[in-house]
Amino acid sequence: MDPLDLKRSIVLAAVLGFFALTITVPFHQSIKAPCYTRPGAVWSLSRNGAGQITTGWERNYFNPGAPRILMQFERPDFVEINFMPDLYDGAFVQAGDTIAYIESREGSGRLSILAAEVGLSQSEYNALLTGARAEDLEVASAEIRRAEAELETYRYELERARRLHDAGLIADSTWEATQGQYKILEAELELAQANYKALQAGARPEDIEVAQQQVNLSRQSLSSNQRLLGQREVITAPINGQVRFRGDPEELIRIEMTDTLAVFAAIPETAVSLLKEGQPFDIMLRADTVPKRSVPLFRISFGRPEPMVAYAIGLLDNRDRALQPGMTGQVELPIGKTTLLQGLRAKFNF
Repeated sequence: MDPLDLKRSIVLAAVLGFFALTITVPFHQSIKAPCYTRPGAVWSLSRNGAGQITTGWERNYFNPGAPRILMQFERPDFVEINFMPDLYDGAFVQAGDTIAYIESREGSGRLSILAAEVGLSQSEYNALLTGARAEDLEVASAEIRRAEAELETYRYELERARRLHDAGLIADSTWEATQGQYKILEAELELAQANYKALQAGARPEDIEVAQQQVNLSRQSLSSNQRLLGQREVITAPINGQVRFRGDPEELIRIEMTDTLAVFAAIPETAVSLLKEGQPFDIMLRADTVPKRSVPLFRISFGRPEPMVAYAIGLLDNRDRALQPGMTGQVELPIGKTTLLQGLRAKFNF
């Protein structure tokens, strides 16, 4: 064969072979997009001036429709949310751990008044049983004078606290505590006065019976209110996560899920139809010690957190807490297969 014809045959064979390969060899298409990580779920506890204490999901990528729980109180200023002493910003909690309890500040003052009423009725009953002696009357009179002096002295403190509260210089809780202490001193004075009168009056059988009934009634009232006012509404953590105190008077605390992170990747809306839920894609986070991780596509989100942008979301296992929310990087999502020829034509526009 002529050397020129041989060369032509080789070139023709090479060209035909190239076209045969480009038509048949698959070309894997993918898109790359920036990404960042967020907690897989965020639960929060907050309160507002309408008397509501709200617990619920700020974000929950596992169950977006998870309900919020409202606890309505008629007097929200009497309600105190007490966090457990071992909680601090950055602490980790497990699902089911007690993180706080709700109780009434009014309850403690009310119980003190009821306890004073029990003492009052018991003192009256004892006086009726024993009768009055001169020394008993003197002691009872001295007790009245002492209670009057304490009440008069504390009245100045009450007025001072009222002025400071009206001026916004002290908290509602301090004002309520001052009022509660004043009521206790009033009850102590009433007890002392009633005790003196009972000693002066002497005892009649019907008076003793009535006094005994009053003692029983006041004790029952104290016992039932101890159960009612002393109740605590316990709040437990719904997820494993990290505690974040917001420093906001309304939004008190958050728990951010750390066992699972949500990976957000901004993608072109034109690529959404080419993606399928459950398909794996690769994640490369800049601060990650693992060069590449693979997760299934959980779902596609539109308009959040930014409008006019589609987000591919994947859930990343983080039980070893090696990763943190806020990490950034890049993802690579496969969007189907084509031929090498079609891929080259799309790349070089021919």
